[in-house]
Amino acid sequence: SNGALLAVTEPTPVAGIIWVDTTWSAANGPYTVTGNVGVATGVTLTIEAGTVIKFAGGHEILINGTLIANGTPTSRIRFVSATPGVSSGATMLKFKNANLSNSQLSYVDFEYGQYGIRIGQETEHQQGEKNTGQLTISDARFNNAGVFTDGYSTSASLLIVNADINGTEIKGAYPRSEPIEIRNSIITSSTIFSDNYNN
Repeated sequence: SNGALLAVTEPTPVAGIIWVDTTWSAANGPYTVTGNVGVATGVTLTIEAGTVIKFAGGHEILINGTLIANGTPTSRIRFVSATPGVSSGATMLKFKNANLSNSQLSYVDFEYGQYGIRIGQETEHQQGEKNTGQLTISDARFNNAGVFTDGYSTSASLLIVNADINGTEIKGAYPRSEPIEIRNSIITSSTIFSDNYNN
């Protein structure tokens, strides 16, 4: 041995509200979500290809602003439970009061969270923070990480293209939540359903 030490990357803990444009990189990862994270209105969180985000418990990343998370075919972005193969109970990405068309997600993996994606969270009697625009997620993998729309009479929608979906619940919630469109995808061992009066 030449006595050289291997560099060991310690996880970077993240929690709290992001108030300025921020980039998460593979070099500074993995990132461990140790409390709820918020991306404020007007702020962009950019996640670089190859970055891993681990969820230590039932926390969420709430996007009021913009998320740019574009992996590549050989360097995907991964949102995963901190305990492999066990659901963290996390809402990995939740969008509220956002223009979904501003965000970009491609070559992203969601593994073992209660929700990989949640669009909105309203009821007929408790409305507010409505999303607009269409969120397009391309070349994604959902493995035991739900997809849920739960806004109320918004103009927003969700489009999933070229996805591999396994062990996942995809649901448009009662009532009048955003439509979900899935194209050119492989779906196995999953449940897809629309509540009464869902859009």
